[in-house]
Amino acid sequence: MAHRKELVQQISSALHQWEVGHGIVSPDHPTTSNGVQVASVQTLARRIAIDKAGRYKFDLVIVDEAHHAVANSMWGRILSHSADAH
Repeated sequence: MAHRKELVQQISSALHQWEVGHGIVSPDHPTTSNGVQVASVQTLARRIAIDKAGRYKFDLVIVDEAHHAVANSMWGRILSHSADAH
């Protein structure tokens, strides 16, 4: 997950070059069931807040600019939501 649209696009481009199928969690992209998701932190936080089906639980979370991921931030709430992730 990343906090800027440009960073989400850069990560997506790199995954595409490595031929890694993925979805993008962002208002500008349709929801997919791909095992790999590149997420805008703002969109992911909003979707987790209304996620009744547990759709946004992850096995692995990679955070761009991890210094943002403190407990009372959007980042921290997302990580708490997937507390079993590595």
